[in-house]
Amino acid sequence: MKAARYHISEQSYLSIDDIPIPEPADGEVLIKTIYCGICGSDLTRFRNLANPPQSMRDLLGPVSKVIGHEISGKIVGLGTNVPKKWQDGTSVIDSIALAHPQVGCGECSWCSAGFWAGCTGRKGSHLIGLQRDGGMAEYVVVPFQNLGLYPK
Repeated sequence: MKAARYHISEQSYLSIDDIPIPEPADGEVLIKTIYCGICGSDLTRFRNLANPPQSMRDLLGPVSKVIGHEISGKIVGLGTNVPKKWQDGTSVIDSIALAHPQVGCGECSWCSAGFWAGCTGRKGSHLIGLQRDGGMAEYVVVPFQNLGLYPK
């Protein structure tokens, strides 16, 4: 599949790379990306590619994860322990969804309440499109708990 990633080196650049389609793990879904917005943080990183500060080099590494954290798409695959049907009985597969980019530990009281940005767990929280592959790709894997549905 095609995916956008930063390459940080002497001549830093953004490229569209061929990488494998990800597999959803336990509690995750595979989404075929329909739309991924470009955020101000994406633009800031892009504008700093010519001379990336050390903090950006440390954050992204030599080749970044797939960028993009404002994601919507069609659910096309389910990992283990993901329900096959919504509470109303409709199929999860082929549903159109959006993904909340903040991923929490899933264990602390904040995560249990659905407030991943307040995560206090041992693993802490991380972002889709920064610490894990994001939506500037043909497919992206997202935790099921991070989904919101588009109204029909």
